[in-house]
Amino acid sequence: MNKGQTVLRMLGSIISVFIVLMMTACSAGSYRNQVDNEYYILDVDKGLLCIEKKAKCHRLSLIVPSYREQIIVQGYDLPNKAYRWGEEQLIELLLNPPNAQYRPEKLSNTIYRIPPHFSTHSVWDVLALEQYDLYERGDDRFGGFELVPIPRRY
Repeated sequence: MNKGQTVLRMLGSIISVFIVLMMTACSAGSYRNQVDNEYYILDVDKGLLCIEKKAKCHRLSLIVPSYREQIIVQGYDLPNKAYRWGEEQLIELLLNPPNAQYRPEKLSNTIYRIPPHFSTHSVWDVLALEQYDLYERGDDRFGGFELVPIPRRY
């Protein structure tokens, strides 16, 4: 192989890597925009936090027991200490965020629309991870590869 062919191969490789990186960046940006626009629906009566207009929900009771409370603490910028939330405390946090970070919209006596926010995404992430750990981990449907939930925090 002569020097010209080697240069062309290297240039082709560089262009291929650049295209892959651009596609990855574009899809990540698209995912982020999608997450930014997806509101949550909190059903206090059923104890569910759902993504609006999707069939994806998590039970708030998954918070008990959890060792991931610090993710929520960081998301809401709460004082760093030990927290042990139950379902009622988590509902209270979602409906009355500290420093009025966002304003839930009351849709009925028991249903609220909660805006996408770093703090609300942190609650979703913890519930998704608890769901995964308790009910989905170890499922060998994918040939030994575990599909951990994608964090919604941005």
